[in-house]
Amino acid sequence: MPVEQPVIKIDGMEGQCISILAPMKAVGREHVLNLAAIAAVITFVFWICAFKIFDADFFWHVTAGKLMRASGGLITVDPFAYTREGLPYLANHEWLAQIILSVIFDTFGSTGVILLRSALVAASATLILLIGRKNMWIYAPLVMLATLTIRGGAMDRPHLWTWVMVAAFLFLSSRILERGRMRWKDVLIFIGLEVLWVNLHGGAALLGVVISGALVLQLLFERRKIDGPAALPLFLIAALMISPLGWDNIAYLRTLFTDDTTRFIAEWQPRAWAQYVHDLWIFWACALGTLALTRKHLVFSFLILAVAGFLSRTAYRHEMLFVLAATAVTIMQLEDDAVRDAARRHRKWILLSAATATIAVMLYANSLNLAFANRYHAHGYGMNDRTADVVEFIHAHALSGKIFNTYNLGSELLYHLHPSQKVFVDGRNVDYGEEFLSQLFAAATNADVWYALVQKYNFSMVLVDTADLKGDAPGAYIRHLGQDARWSLVYLDDEIAMYLANISLHHDITPYHLLAPENLRPGSDLPTVIDAAALQTELRQSISQAPHSLNARLLLARLLIAQGNIAEAQAPLAEALQLAPDDYRPYEVTGLLLARAGDLDGAEFAFDEALARLGRSEAIPIREYVARIFEQLGEAQRAKKYH
Repeated sequence: MPVEQPVIKIDGMEGQCISILAPMKAVGREHVLNLAAIAAVITFVFWICAFKIFDADFFWHVTAGKLMRASGGLITVDPFAYTREGLPYLANHEWLAQIILSVIFDTFGSTGVILLRSALVAASATLILLIGRKNMWIYAPLVMLATLTIRGGAMDRPHLWTWVMVAAFLFLSSRILERGRMRWKDVLIFIGLEVLWVNLHGGAALLGVVISGALVLQLLFERRKIDGPAALPLFLIAALMISPLGWDNIAYLRTLFTDDTTRFIAEWQPRAWAQYVHDLWIFWACALGTLALTRKHLVFSFLILAVAGFLSRTAYRHEMLFVLAATAVTIMQLEDDAVRDAARRHRKWILLSAATATIAVMLYANSLNLAFANRYHAHGYGMNDRTADVVEFIHAHALSGKIFNTYNLGSELLYHLHPSQKVFVDGRNVDYGEEFLSQLFAAATNADVWYALVQKYNFSMVLVDTADLKGDAPGAYIRHLGQDARWSLVYLDDEIAMYLANISLHHDITPYHLLAPENLRPGSDLPTVIDAAALQTELRQSISQAPHSLNARLLLARLLIAQGNIAEAQAPLAEALQLAPDDYRPYEVTGLLLARAGDLDGAEFAFDEALARLGRSEAIPIREYVARIFEQLGEAQRAKKYH
């Protein structure tokens, strides 16, 4: 028998009590929905940020942080490159972030760094979401789309702290504008964040001055009471000096925007308008549309959009700041009583729309995740340390002497070789200067400049990044080295070719004669040679030198399949699958092996596994390749499936 619940009645107020309980229930539902929105956004961020460390600059940052921890002070003289021997070290503006990264990496390894990356991106997204604290569940899909858009810039570097600080400043500004006045407590919080910011990411903290300036102008425009001083931006300018570098932070920032070396760095260049509009139009539309509709805090919102929009057209890396700013402005405009009342009146429809949008963003993210991970070989946790095998080769053969390395390899090499050996160049640009970098990049294709560098620096080892090879033609630097009998190719893996001078002095090293760097690029064809046995030997040599080399194993398997050695081809294929279980290429070659062995059902299954690891556009050439294989085998019906 059900138990009757007691009812509390107050004389003359029973009707009022019932009318009060209804909105309380509504508030309770909104609270649950908002908590669910926060949980969904954080979970989403940790999902899309679960990729390997692959940014080369990470290795320079952790090495610099470790060096500062060991010395107990900032770096003063350049310790990394022999081309800058005795010259001042200029890149101390990120000292605190570098120390934090090095501590996390030394303590928790790559997993700790990936979790830190995810936490910083999640903090940025959550702070933006909290601007709309009363209706967060409505804005969650937009915030998720924003984090997906900026994910391409979520590298393990100090700029992630700038994302958090920009989001924090925008969140605090929205609270002050909602309250209608600024207090001394707010000023102290801003100053504390600014001091932390300038030590984490140097001159980027100037953005805090810009945001606070827009906030003060808005309060003055609205003739609001400012209990804290209207001179907040001046306080923050003073806070910029509370750093071991002082004014040098701002000077370094000015150099980044005016120095000619930025033209060599892709992330410091603006993208083409077509790409820019394709990726960011929705954030421009949302911000400008809601701003025109509600016109809340017009001065603040317009200034933030104008500054962030301008920066987004100066460099690709600044697009992420615009996305955060535009999302914040959109939410700020929509967070008013009219929107809240509409949300309550049409809760079911809006909730259904928000849920549908969330699912759509997640499906879109799943597709992009595949393309992103395939492009950078970044599936799962861990890190892509491209130089680990070649450094082991250098140590195993006790190679010494000066190293020439291409720009993108320097950070990883100094991580392994410091302090015993120095590099030629690393991932910094301002430190090296326009003249040096101009020579470096000109030498890639200009033989005269290349030989001038050889004569000037007298290096005996050359390490070339082959990741950018296009077609079958020899690429940058390789053209000179391949035509010069004084240099011998002695090491080759998926992304690095190493040449050694005076090979006669190293009797235990066998140079390559058939394999060339262009042979080991993804999807390369078999070299046209008569001596297949010698080619097999060189492929096995590459595999033994570089235990993590995937392409050499796949090329060896394809060579053996072409020779009809199906059983022998299974061993390198099994190793390739173990090395890269999320990469499509081992499954593609497995399909070829099974097709040649007559197991057409198994081949079809393997090809389907390969295609499942590719995005729609990436899969098109592979589908055509598979269709041709089945056509050659007389399997028209199977071929039709893939056309």
